[in-house]
Amino acid sequence: MALDYDAGRYRLIADPTDLPIYVPAATGGVSPGPRVSVEATVWLPDEAAEGRSGIGLVVGDGSGTRLTLVVDAAGHVALLRDSIESLDVLAPARSRRAPARHLLLALEPEGAAAFVDGVMVAGAASSLEPVDFGLATWAAGPVTFWADDFEVRING
Repeated sequence: MALDYDAGRYRLIADPTDLPIYVPAATGGVSPGPRVSVEATVWLPDEAAEGRSGIGLVVGDGSGTRLTLVVDAAGHVALLRDSIESLDVLAPARSRRAPARHLLLALEPEGAAAFVDGVMVAGAASSLEPVDFGLATWAAGPVTFWADDFEVRING
């Protein structure tokens, strides 16, 4: 995996994988508290709908557990809990198919809620107190995603 900065955009280049790749955008040893929202606008090209690939938001507790909101170009959405031992789907959902999506992951002490384009699409009674935030992506073949100032290129 390589990361560089070019023309005002961070560029991540990675190999294909069917497990999430986490790209921290902000990290630190101190949590802002249990009530946090993270959001980003993501762009998924049409070729992303043809295979197992997607992009989303991730928050981590600093000890190996992460909550992730991921979306693919076909409209599949999932709220995942990733710990050192397992990757669990907490809440699968569907949304409309569109190349650009606004994602928001809201954490409360009672649980997490996932929003796509302002509509709540999934929720779970699982939460954490985050210390890092970023992007999650995966792709089984070549594709390029965009999320705000990030370009994520998966080479085939």
